[in-house]
Amino acid sequence: MNAATGPGGQRSRRRAWNAYRKWMANLVPMLTWVPPAVAGVLLFQEGQTTWAFVCWGAVPVLGWLGINRLALFQNDAMRRELSSLKPTAEATFVGIATPQHRSLLDPHEDVGWLWLDGGELRFRGERLSLDLPRDVIRRVGYRANAHTILGLGRWVIVEGVREGKRFALRIEPREGRTLLANKREGARLLGALKAWIREGASNHPSGMP
Repeated sequence: MNAATGPGGQRSRRRAWNAYRKWMANLVPMLTWVPPAVAGVLLFQEGQTTWAFVCWGAVPVLGWLGINRLALFQNDAMRRELSSLKPTAEATFVGIATPQHRSLLDPHEDVGWLWLDGGELRFRGERLSLDLPRDVIRRVGYRANAHTILGLGRWVIVEGVREGKRFALRIEPREGRTLLANKREGARLLGALKAWIREGASNHPSGMP
């Protein structure tokens, strides 16, 4: 997997995918469920148990709605800010993570544009530039992420072997305004990747990539 620092011009301005947006993507959804949770505690202390349980009952529903809609904090703004990196109309706006990336703040190591270019899977972001030849990819599929337990997300995983080393690139679309919409976009992306890999196998003399 070829990885390089993104376009040099990106160093002269604040990054679109910055710590502020990562923090806010975690904190803003909490505004939907923390107030009713606190209200429930206060009402319970005052002896208003019925209303307390009403508040607590609303917490998981409001939390799910808040995470679905608000966890992509300023995502549209990032798409606009990074539009100059978009190489083709067919490119998909995604978050990605290489095997080395570990973060408690956000699972996406970089955000940018993913597309298929002949026999290459390419990504261009602020920090990373990735080029994966089709013939090094061995499997594509799904893998659970932090939102899977809520039914709101999953990784599209691209696994393979290059230069004798295994890799597993994690991809999650960020095209839509909600996590649920991006989960559906992930299904479309996986279908496109599978069709692309089959095309490569059928064009190979041995029938294998």
